[in-house]
Amino acid sequence: MAKKVTESFLNQLLPNFVIEHVGIESKLKDSIEIDSPTKGGALKVYFDSNDMKDAEIRISNAIELRNFMLTKIEELKKKE
Repeated sequence: MAKKVTESFLNQLLPNFVIEHVGIESKLKDSIEIDSPTKGGALKVYFDSNDMKDAEIRISNAIELRNFMLTKIEELKKKE
């Protein structure tokens, strides 16, 4: 079973990133989910499909951040 990652852990892992919580009333009603929890973690990105340029930026940024996070996790595992 996967362990829940806490926000404080993410803040330690990614000190220069802001974790944004998107509420139900957000204008970002569309989403895309990439990968699965068993293959390194699912990545879900919320966006407004009426703004394709912003959607592309959000998806690219999320993928880059996910790759960065996976690299950091591997570095932490090697230190253990």
